[in-house]
Amino acid sequence: MEKTHRACRNFAPVDTTCGICVLTGERFGADESACRKMTPLPRCASCANFSGEQSVCQASKTGFMAFADMSALNCPDYSAKK
Repeated sequence: MEKTHRACRNFAPVDTTCGICVLTGERFGADESACRKMTPLPRCASCANFSGEQSVCQASKTGFMAFADMSALNCPDYSAKK
């Protein structure tokens, strides 16, 4: 899967199709190929607590449903897979 600007932590969306890099101020299409300064945005799919088979966050007490591409930027239980 190709990495895009939309998947970067430095991406600030302007609308549904474009955004701005918070490092450079450059404007670009959200689905264009990411640059060399790309910092992957934490997502549920890259979390050790995510069960992809059941789409469930196992860190929560209730086991809530989570999608693989859901942002985990503000999740207190996020733990990157090793």
